[in-house]
Amino acid sequence: VSQSRYFGAFPSIVNGIAIAFCIPYLPFEDVELVISSATKKLHPQGVLYISFMEDDYTASGLHRGSTGHEMMVYDYPESQITNWLTTAGFSIVYKESLPPGDLTSKRQCLIVARKTN
Repeated sequence: VSQSRYFGAFPSIVNGIAIAFCIPYLPFEDVELVISSATKKLHPQGVLYISFMEDDYTASGLHRGSTGHEMMVYDYPESQITNWLTTAGFSIVYKESLPPGDLTSKRQCLIVARKTN
């Protein structure tokens, strides 16, 4: 997760980036940085896949895992992620909100966006 904050420093330009399973562990400022960095690492018309737990940011908090360790888990409203994506030069290609399941009481949002600039 910590490396996802710095992938903008990686030398390669790619056709696609998948950002899954790390957004819930990154605070507000870092998610915005990851999204804006993705723009610089994608070829024109490159695709970004992003998934996150969908809720108000104020619902974020400490969660205890199955091993008993506590970790901070961040929630984001879909509108905020979409705003960051469009500000960074992406257009939304596909969006789906999955209902809560066995592992979480939160909705999971999946977004596929294409670089437009």
